[in-house]
Amino acid sequence: MRQSFSVAQILTAAQMTQLQDSVWSDDVNTQTGTSYTVVLTDAGKQVTMSNASASTLTVPPNSSVAFDVGTRIQVIQLGAGAVTLTQGAGVTISSLAASLVMKQYQVAILIKTGTNTWVANLGASGGAVTSSATAPVSPSAGDLWFNTSTGATFIYYNSAWVELGGGTMSPYQATSTTRPSSPWTGQHVYETDTKNELTWDGSAWSQQWNMPRGLISVTNVTSTSSAVSVETLRITSPSFTAVANRYYRISYYEPAIQYVSGTVSAIDVKIRLTSTAGTQYQLSNPRIGSVGNNPAFVSIVTTLTAGATVFVGTFAPTGGGTGQCYASATAVAQLIIEDIGPA
Repeated sequence: MRQSFSVAQILTAAQMTQLQDSVWSDDVNTQTGTSYTVVLTDAGKQVTMSNASASTLTVPPNSSVAFDVGTRIQVIQLGAGAVTLTQGAGVTISSLAASLVMKQYQVAILIKTGTNTWVANLGASGGAVTSSATAPVSPSAGDLWFNTSTGATFIYYNSAWVELGGGTMSPYQATSTTRPSSPWTGQHVYETDTKNELTWDGSAWSQQWNMPRGLISVTNVTSTSSAVSVETLRITSPSFTAVANRYYRISYYEPAIQYVSGTVSAIDVKIRLTSTAGTQYQLSNPRIGSVGNNPAFVSIVTTLTAGATVFVGTFAPTGGGTGQCYASATAVAQLIIEDIGPA
C-alpha cells in the first residue's frame, strides 16, 4: 500500500518495514531443496532456487502468510532442475508466460495484486536448446532438442517431445519402421525400403496421390516350362497393396511360345488374379505353327479393388495337343506391375 508522508514526520516501525519491502533488497534467500514456500521476510528480496531435480516454489494463501498488496519477490532459478511456481490453496498466479515452469537462469518477479492474487513476470529466456543423443531431463514447454543420433529435432509441447522434422540427418524419415511417432498434418516422409513418399493426413500415412508411383514389381522366369495341354500357371507376382481409384498397368511377356505336339494352333497368354481360376484381366492369342516359335505379350491398364493383390501369368494351348513357353537367362519371361497415376 502506498504511504503518504508529511514534513518532519517520524516514521513508525511498521511504515519503515513496508517502505523497505517496497524496494529491492540486497538480501538473498538461498534455497537448495526441492520445495519452498515463501515467507513474510522474503518480501522485496531475492529467492534463489538451486537443485538438479525438479523443484517447486509455493505462494501461500493470505490466511497463512499475509503479504501486503504490492509486495514483490524476485525468484532466480539457478539449478538444472526446472522450478514450478505453485499456487497455494485459493491463490491465483496470473502470467503471460505459457507456463509457470522456470528454466535454468530464468528470473521471475512475483507481485501481489490482491488478497490471494499475484502476477508473475517471467523474464524472457527462450526455449532451451539441447544437442544430445538422449532427451533432456526436466524439460519445459518450448524447449528444443536436436537428437544427434538421428538428426531429428523435437519441441517440448503438451508434456511430450513432438518431432519437428525427419531423422537420419535429412528432412525425411529413413524407413517405414521409423516413421515419426507424433506427426503433424502435412508432414512428409520418404521410405528407403519401399521407395514411397508418404504424407500424414491427420489420421494416417497416405501416398502422394496425383503422381505416378512407378514400378511396383518385376517377376522374372528364366526356365522353359513343361509341355502342357491345359491352362497352366507360369509366373506369379509378389503380393502388393492396391489402392482404390488409381490406374495400374500389368504386363506379361513371354520371349517364345512353342508348338510341341498334336494340333496346337495357338497358345493363349493370360493375366489373371491369384491363380488359373482367378479373374481374367487380359488375353493374347498368338498363333503358332508346327515349327518355330513366336513371342507373346499381353498388357492392360485398369483400376483395382483396394487391398492385398497378386497377379499371375498363365498359358494355355488351344486346338488340341501340347505347347510350352521357352525362356533362358538371356530370354527372360516377365510379369511387370506399375502404378501409373490417379484414375
